[in-house]
Amino acid sequence: MNISPEIAFVAVLAFGMIPAFAAVGTSYLKISIVLNLLKSGFGAQGVPGTLGIFSLSMLLSLYVMAQPFQSFLEGVSSLQLEQLHEKNLLDIQEELQPTLMPWREFLLKNTNERELFEFSQLQQQNPEEPSFISIVTAFVVTELKESFAMGLVLLIPFLVIDIVVASILVGMGMFMVSPVFISMPLKLLFFVMVDGWLLISKSLIQSYG
Repeated sequence: MNISPEIAFVAVLAFGMIPAFAAVGTSYLKISIVLNLLKSGFGAQGVPGTLGIFSLSMLLSLYVMAQPFQSFLEGVSSLQLEQLHEKNLLDIQEELQPTLMPWREFLLKNTNERELFEFSQLQQQNPEEPSFISIVTAFVVTELKESFAMGLVLLIPFLVIDIVVASILVGMGMFMVSPVFISMPLKLLFFVMVDGWLLISKSLIQSYG
């Protein structure tokens, strides 16, 4: 099958955009930020490691994106791929548009109306019919906003433990003892007692409805 240069360029560009798509077009951004804020709350920068945070972020993102991704694959499988080389870019765009609808619906479902309205206004568009770039941008801003809110809720208990431990040590005159050596085991104990990893994983997944 002869492939036109235009289609080859689009294919190469699509593969090159996969990392960017995973960062801004899926749940990975919010999940990774929340888990990294949780990591900083422990006070031990090496635990859990970067690989652990990345692995859990990817797995939870795959869990959240399973349905949109499955719908996308079903749409792609229904395309007449052997006929695409005979069409121009506009025709290819029309062919691919239905396959992107599950992703578009996911973005709209998890985007705040305020952000979507503001970015549509910046492009002087009808908020009822926003462009794709407006939807993606509003989605990313929404994800950042919600990840910081969830991270704040996670950090408050750790902050309370740090303050209590520091106050006790100061009251006992133990100025030479680092509060980290006392607060970290208490944080881990608290986190294990509330089954923190399962609780956070469920909360992140359920935040996408």
